[in-house]
Amino acid sequence: MLFLPGKEISPESLQNPTDPDATYRKQYGHSTGYVANIVNAYNEENQVITHYDLEPNTYSDPKFTEDILQSLSETLSPTQKKIISVDGAFYNDDLSQEAKKQNIELVPSQLTGAKPNPDKFGYDQFEVEEKEQKVVTCPAGQTPDESYYDAKKKCYTVKMDKAICEACPLQEQCPIKPQKKKNVVRFSEKRYRNDQVRAKMETEEYHQLANSRAGVEGIPSVLRRRYDVDHMPIRGLVRSKIWFGFKIAAMNFKSLVK
Repeated sequence: MLFLPGKEISPESLQNPTDPDATYRKQYGHSTGYVANIVNAYNEENQVITHYDLEPNTYSDPKFTEDILQSLSETLSPTQKKIISVDGAFYNDDLSQEAKKQNIELVPSQLTGAKPNPDKFGYDQFEVEEKEQKVVTCPAGQTPDESYYDAKKKCYTVKMDKAICEACPLQEQCPIKPQKKKNVVRFSEKRYRNDQVRAKMETEEYHQLANSRAGVEGIPSVLRRRYDVDHMPIRGLVRSKIWFGFKIAAMNFKSLVK
């Protein structure tokens, strides 16, 4: 019998002979089995779960968002503006750009990854002319000596006159770096858009949109306590997904028929 170190064992390895579809994932504690995702639509009077999915628990959060966008593209008119408030783990810039093509705005509750330096301006403070793909002004409103866009790396480069930067009252907050001939700053298109999102997060309107997730946050707890979804008496992905669907239907019925 061969025993392997835990790190060498695939998460997709067999966890239980009676449930070959179940997988292992070390996130939010150790778990074996499946992970579910739900989409909750609401108005001032009612709320209803419009989409649900259940997959092996190695299924990534962004992949759930990708699946939802695909489903919505097949069922809703692209002319209808839609806003989806999501947890930060379900959001990334690529998904946001794909959503915009369908007239959908993804509103993350937070952004994952490294946090920017709070003592420096965000790159959104540079004014970018996206059609011409160049930076037209710095945070102080000065015009760059040079500005160009690297389409391969999807990155902006800005070169400023050193004398202008040295006289600028905002130089301590500016992310630009001094070099031999010019002061230079480079930032990716993705970072620029993420900083735009971070700036929006500070607005009251954004707080209201993000807080709309409060209605869906309690649903997993209800499904666990009232509908016992952690202990469904069946095995296998397809059967588990169908059984979970019955739970969702029961919850919707109870929510709508009061």
